[in-house]
Amino acid sequence: MSLESFIRLYQELLTMVDPSNTLSVVCAENVLRLIYALARHSGKANSITIRCMDSGVRQFSDLVRHRNEFAGKPGEFHANNAKRQRLRDVLYPHC
Repeated sequence: MSLESFIRLYQELLTMVDPSNTLSVVCAENVLRLIYALARHSGKANSITIRCMDSGVRQFSDLVRHRNEFAGKPGEFHANNAKRQRLRDVLYPHC
């Protein structure tokens, strides 16, 4: 999995999750944990992506509270791209 693919997936999860619904948040967290585990064990992601995934799993509940800053909206290509860039910077500020 590439870093870009992971960031897109993460944005999609933040877009779909309902912060007021505990089950919704838990389901999204589980998806992240499983993708992270699969990426680590498959060897199909580079070290930067793995570190970003680890950060994403740890920060998910905080980012859900600020999801409006990162969640995408249909048809807003440039705005969604800018939100993905901010999300990438939050998850992996070392780049």
